[in-house]
Amino acid sequence: MSAAKDHRVWVRYTRSDKPGVAETQASSEQVAWSAQIQDISRGGVSLLGNHSFDPGTVLKIDLPNSDQVVPVTVLARIVHASAKPNGVWALGCAFVKDLREDELQGLLREPE
Repeated sequence: MSAAKDHRVWVRYTRSDKPGVAETQASSEQVAWSAQIQDISRGGVSLLGNHSFDPGTVLKIDLPNSDQVVPVTVLARIVHASAKPNGVWALGCAFVKDLREDELQGLLREPE
């Protein structure tokens, strides 16, 4: 039996020290909640939070940007959600539009 290959298109960068804010609109109610960024790539982000969403749900995510005071806002679609201990959910999200390399690097840089 051979090991499974990782077929990801983009390199993932771990940013577990960065918070993010995600919003979704369920019916007529808009819900905002905090999430911890587990890792990020040009194509998506993995979040840890206390909400679960069905795959296909679109989130508006504010990502902290080291180059600006204003966060970068992106749209992402939930690809998968899995329960973790203590009521935490791991959410794998694919960006609706891939980040450019300079956008990703701005998110990864430490503030000066």
